[in-house]
Amino acid sequence: MRSIPPRGWGVAIGLPLSVLVAAHTAIGRLEEAQRYLHYWVPKEMYDSVVGLEYLRARGQYCLAINRPYAALYDFMVSGMLIDQWPVDFGDLAPWRVDAAEAYLRVHEPAEAKRLALEELKLSPDRPLSTRGRALRILAMAEDPDKRRLLLYQSAKCLREQGDRYELARTLAELSRDYLSTGETQQARTTWHEAQKLMDECGMSAQHESRRELVVDGVESVGSSQLPKDAGESEHAEDDAPGTTAESAEQPVLSEAEWRVATLAASGMTNRQIAKSLYITVSTVEQHLTRIYRKLSVGNRQERSRRLWLLIGATGASSC
Repeated sequence: MRSIPPRGWGVAIGLPLSVLVAAHTAIGRLEEAQRYLHYWVPKEMYDSVVGLEYLRARGQYCLAINRPYAALYDFMVSGMLIDQWPVDFGDLAPWRVDAAEAYLRVHEPAEAKRLALEELKLSPDRPLSTRGRALRILAMAEDPDKRRLLLYQSAKCLREQGDRYELARTLAELSRDYLSTGETQQARTTWHEAQKLMDECGMSAQHESRRELVVDGVESVGSSQLPKDAGESEHAEDDAPGTTAESAEQPVLSEAEWRVATLAASGMTNRQIAKSLYITVSTVEQHLTRIYRKLSVGNRQERSRRLWLLIGATGASSC
């Protein structure tokens, strides 16, 4: 990327950017991840396999900065793209597992469980790491009495795959489960193993505040400052990190409107959206009316297409 300017890459620019965003997000360097999300990308990238990688990386970043609805939109769009293509790219973009994790963050365990189970049905054709992630998410969506066995199964898959990053996350959850039942020594031993893996992956700084919570049983976690919202650029140059000139002309949806639009685009009815967001159906309708007006569309199908164009033009607008 130092040798070739972003516009010289074409749609392939999404590959190095995806790796950089995903890696920096995973180890907690959120400001660095955000910086790469400001790089220019062509809209045509979203019509290619490269777009799947980019959407997934951006979705993971949105989860990390506590924007689960924006993340959910990216993951669901990946699923819609895969469904439209004749070849299954599920190995490349396991969107069901990603979306299930986002649903957990918005307190929708039933949806998380449904998607995790769907992924597990496909597991014979999927990598063990994907199955391990699905089992961990299913564990968090299930009743507590079923959680530990699922976490054991998740850890087994991830060990066999050699996925240290996801194994560390599973062991951290297992440590919490031990702690919840008063098995302090087992919780501490499991957490130390998770911590060792985190150190190997460069994750320890990100999880420093969590360490006290799990090992010592402290109930409060130190707050960390989130980076400024993606989409705010400090650079105006065409090929430097920053939003495109076109993105400045795009309509801006509020956080509440993004939430409603994301769920509506995923196929939910107004009543289902209202129940999910704990608002009235009338409030949902009001949000949709404003969304239609801002996007200059007249129905849901047109709105979904317009949102897709918007998210492609702005790059990080959904975050």
